[in-house]
Amino acid sequence: MEEKEKKKKRIWMTKTGLVCRIAVGAYLVYLAYGLAADMVKKAAEVSRGEFAAFIAAAALFGGVGIWFVFASLKALRLGEYVGGEADKPAEKAAEEEKPKRITFSEDDILDTKEE
Repeated sequence: MEEKEKKKKRIWMTKTGLVCRIAVGAYLVYLAYGLAADMVKKAAEVSRGEFAAFIAAAALFGGVGIWFVFASLKALRLGEYVGGEADKPAEKAAEEEKPKRITFSEDDILDTKEE
């Protein structure tokens, strides 16, 4: 029982929210690149500690940005958003997975042709 509860994800993000997260993640990567590029240009003018702090901040911004982008793309691909494929109730999903049975009408079963 506990394993099933752990595997079930709570879906709270909308599709628009995921697209916004992708945009924010891309902007963070852009900021990280700009920060790192500026620090490399000014490496001779700043102390080692300051240089290391700015490079660490750039790495953090870039890492969080990349995580935002890839996590949001994954959620979009899998339908893990409100109204997406993964948000369907378990009963509906079970109904859709059942194979369709072939049924015959009474006329098909009994040969009731009048000659």
